[in-house]
Amino acid sequence: MSGEKKAKGWRFYGLVGFGAIVLLSAGVWALQYAGSGPEKTLSPLVVHNNLQIDLNEPDLFLDSDSLSQLPKDLLTIPFLHDVLSEDFVFYYQNHADRLGIEGSIRRIVYEHDLTLKDKLFSSLLDQPAQAALWHDKQGHLSHYMVLIQRSGLSKLLEPLLFAATSDSQLSKTEISSIKINSETIPVYQLRYNGNNALMFATYQDKMLVFSSTDMLFKDDQQDTEATAIASDLLSGKKRWQASFGLEERAAEKTPVRQRIVVSARLLGFGYQRLMPSFAGVRFEMGNDGWHSFVALN
Repeated sequence: MSGEKKAKGWRFYGLVGFGAIVLLSAGVWALQYAGSGPEKTLSPLVVHNNLQIDLNEPDLFLDSDSLSQLPKDLLTIPFLHDVLSEDFVFYYQNHADRLGIEGSIRRIVYEHDLTLKDKLFSSLLDQPAQAALWHDKQGHLSHYMVLIQRSGLSKLLEPLLFAATSDSQLSKTEISSIKINSETIPVYQLRYNGNNALMFATYQDKMLVFSSTDMLFKDDQQDTEATAIASDLLSGKKRWQASFGLEERAAEKTPVRQRIVVSARLLGFGYQRLMPSFAGVRFEMGNDGWHSFVALN
C-alpha cells in the first residue's frame, strides 16, 4: 500500500472492546519482545535478510515519548487496569532481559571505573523512541529494532564505547557497511544473561538497537538495503512512519504521547487474503486518553 493510500485509510471506529483486546496483545508483545503459548505457523515472509523479514514493514510499531512509561499508560485503560493490575508494571520492570542488560552495563561501568550514572539503561528507556518488531516462524515478536533519541547521547556513551576495546561482554563487531555522509558507523555487541546479545550503533543524538546481526546480513554478506535502512534511521529519516502512512506525533493537532500500530500481517495469522481490505489497527494516547483506529486498503 502506498503511504498516501494508507493515510487516507485510517478510520476511527471507537471499537472499545476490540481495541482493548488488541491493545492488550500489542502491549504485551511489545514489552516482552516475544509471544507465548502454542506455536503457530504463519505465512512465508518477504526475504530481505537472513531472518527473512522486511525491515521496511514492521509487524508492530511503537512511537513513544517514553518506553518506560508505556506499561503505566496502558493501565490508564479501565479494561486493561482490571485485567493486568500493577503486576504488569512490576513484570516489565523486572523482566529477565532488562535486568540482564542493566547488570552487564553496571559491571562494565564498575570494572572500567567509568564516570557513568548507575541507571544509564533506565534513563535511555525514558527518552523518545521508536520500536519496530517482526514475528519469527512461530509467530513470536522476537526480532526488533529500537531507535532512541537523547540530547548529548554520543558524548554520554563515549566512556562505555571506549571500554569495548578490552571488555568480555562489550565488543566492536566487524560490520562496516553503515555509513552516514561518508562516515562509517561502528556497530557494537553487548552480551548479557549468558548467550544473549544485542547490537547497537550510535550517531550524534541517536542510538539504534537491534536484536541480531542477521538483520543486516543476507547469507554471509552485509545486505545493502538493510544497512541503508539502518543508516537512514540513524540520520533521522522516518522509514517506519512512512511505511504506515503516519504523520509525526509532534505534528498532530492533538499531542500524542504513545502510539501503537499493529499490521494485518500479524493480526491475520496468514489469513489476510480472507479480509483484503483490512490493513491493521492503530492506538494513540493523548491528553484525553486512548483512541483506536482501523486502517483500510
